[in-house]
Amino acid sequence: MRRGTTPTHHFTLPFSVPDGSVIRIVYAQNEQIIVEKTTEACTVNDTCITVRLTDEETLRFDCSAHYHNGRCEPYPVEIQIGIKTPLGDKLWSEIITETPERCLRKDGVI
Repeated sequence: MRRGTTPTHHFTLPFSVPDGSVIRIVYAQNEQIIVEKTTEACTVNDTCITVRLTDEETLRFDCSAHYHNGRCEPYPVEIQIGIKTPLGDKLWSEIITETPERCLRKDGVI
């Protein structure tokens, strides 16, 4: 995921998302929540949830190298999807990891 961009993420689930479900998509880095998207920011189509990040949001990710896992590299961006169904069932997805990539312009301006 490149900083300063406006990516659209599509998440395909192994089940249909029930109407009226509450959705929370969490983007974290180095054990800190950086961005959260909720139901209102998502589009749901059966088993697919789509969400778009703003350039301001992607600029929050740190792409500088840190020493971890035995080498110098950026901390991965971790993404997790939470769903609460109208019946009160709560589900959290496995954690998805993405590598943050730098933009030569630190402010992302085009």
